[in-house]
Amino acid sequence: MKFICKKDTIFIIGLCWWGLFSLIEFTYNVNSFLINIKYLGLVLIIFAGVLNARNIKISPIKLIIYISIVIFFLINNVFLAKDKSFAEILIILVCSIGYSYNYDYILQNYACIRLLTLITIIGLALIGRLPNNQTIGLRLRYYLGFGWVSFAPFIFLFIVLSFIWINHNKFYVWQALFFLVINQFLYVKTDTKTAYGLTIIAVVMWFLVTKLEKNIKISRLGAILISVLPIFLMVLILYLSFNSYKFNDINNLLSNRLDLGKQGINIFGIKLFGQPYFDVTTGLLHQLNGYYFTVDSALLRYLLHFGIISTVIMLALYQQLIWNLLKRKLYVRSAVIIIIFISAFSDPWFLNLSFNIFWITLNFLFIDFDFRNLGMRRN
Repeated sequence: MKFICKKDTIFIIGLCWWGLFSLIEFTYNVNSFLINIKYLGLVLIIFAGVLNARNIKISPIKLIIYISIVIFFLINNVFLAKDKSFAEILIILVCSIGYSYNYDYILQNYACIRLLTLITIIGLALIGRLPNNQTIGLRLRYYLGFGWVSFAPFIFLFIVLSFIWINHNKFYVWQALFFLVINQFLYVKTDTKTAYGLTIIAVVMWFLVTKLEKNIKISRLGAILISVLPIFLMVLILYLSFNSYKFNDINNLLSNRLDLGKQGINIFGIKLFGQPYFDVTTGLLHQLNGYYFTVDSALLRYLLHFGIISTVIMLALYQQLIWNLLKRKLYVRSAVIIIIFISAFSDPWFLNLSFNIFWITLNFLFIDFDFRNLGMRRN
């Protein structure tokens, strides 16, 4: 039975408020007031985190490691790299650790609010109440009320992954059909292939693993190899970007992302510590001399933006998370994390907490908690 109290409610309201206006931030020509009031949600999250601090169950050694990692991320990723959005990741990560017994309930509320907001924005765009711009070239693509055509499909992908995470031990046909219908609609309207393909893969994985879970046996070596997939993907995108001129077919398939990644390496270099990152999405066009530039790969952008040490820590944490999930036979949940990293290979949404709320699952590595009962209060 889920445990719900006033502190949980405050945290959930704060998170959903922040998530709601973080999503609205991606709509077309959004009012700056709507962007700024999302920080009221962070205030509620901090307040709820302070109220629930005594519920944190963590050993002294793990507490020292946890605090050290948070302080390093704060200094390196926020202050040195000048990334305010990572400050939001740290705030929500730290303030949510006391609610570890109830993560599934929190995630369910968050995903529902995101889904309803996404459907509302798309509906308003379809009836003309919000701009529904088009890109007309080799393919016709609609913005569906957002600032770019790929926003809606990737928002939906992470919503689907949230529901699959929650329902990791049971497959719901009606949910799967709903996800596939919406996914098909978004693909027809936006022609965003990566989000479309990964959503289908996620639903198929959910079906197969829940039906075959009792018969799945993964050896220790197999679990190790699966858990290092994020590291492999990081090395792969770095190698391909460095040698983009050798892989023209892959570069074309990835819409010139390898060339842009190579350009990013030349501009920023690979440093030990964090440094400011800029591209066309940051509005610093004067630093680009008017040329189009962005590093779409979240993995490569993380390395260029936050440096080698931060990247090694981040990859080690996620490797351990996947390893722990596999060790406890939580195959669906480990697959969800892997799909997130596959999306991070070519697209930037891994770095945005309002998309990738799964950053908070890193808390499971430190708390005194039974992984098999995620989302349930301990006795």
